[in-house]
Amino acid sequence: MASLHETSASITILTTLDQRRPVVLTYREQSNTQWDWVDFVIYCCQSGHLNSGDYLIVDNAAVHGGAASWRCLMDTLNAYNVTLRYLPAYSPELNPCELVFNQVKRCIKSHRQLGTQILRILPLVL
Repeated sequence: MASLHETSASITILTTLDQRRPVVLTYREQSNTQWDWVDFVIYCCQSGHLNSGDYLIVDNAAVHGGAASWRCLMDTLNAYNVTLRYLPAYSPELNPCELVFNQVKRCIKSHRQLGTQILRILPLVL
């Protein structure tokens, strides 16, 4: 049984319909802010995971539209010629990341032992 005092964590995933391109993810403990999201997008642009002409399709999570980071996000996407699109509200079936999240959750549940770090389990999924 997991402790209520375990460290909380967040995973941000960039996936694609192009099977030649990898799934990209970041794992953070105790943080899931709009600035974490912008840092992830900047990393994806700079490392070539998002390229000119790509569409970045996101759900309506608050971190994807934070007012304080909006200008930085849009400046980055415009500089790399990446178009941002939002999925319709309440449509997880349209979000390919949900399929990845489901696999991650299933793997964690079946391999999780008290004291085992999530980062040791994730390679089993990806």
